[in-house]
Amino acid sequence: MLDYKLHTGDMILLYKDNPEELYDLDNVNLSKLLYKINGFENDGLRIRMVNHLVVKEAMGESIKDYAKLPDIIRCGVKTIKFLIMGENRDFVIKNGKIIFNHR
Repeated sequence: MLDYKLHTGDMILLYKDNPEELYDLDNVNLSKLLYKINGFENDGLRIRMVNHLVVKEAMGESIKDYAKLPDIIRCGVKTIKFLIMGENRDFVIKNGKIIFNHR
């Protein structure tokens, strides 16, 4: 059951199969998986997001390989798996480090 509604501006960490695959990554590799939601299309069925380090604008592309995520992603909401940033959510960023809340 969905317990949180995604919003434009939310930060999320993407993972392929299981959130545990994130826990042993260093901050450099976690940073590659950290995206900011830029908006939604198609009544919320399609999501647009950009890697938090990227400032360019573009249409975005689908995820084809989790080892080579595009800087700008445009895909179906139900096709991705992610953790949500926030004090009462999955992770926070403190002093430039990603800290998991439920580990």
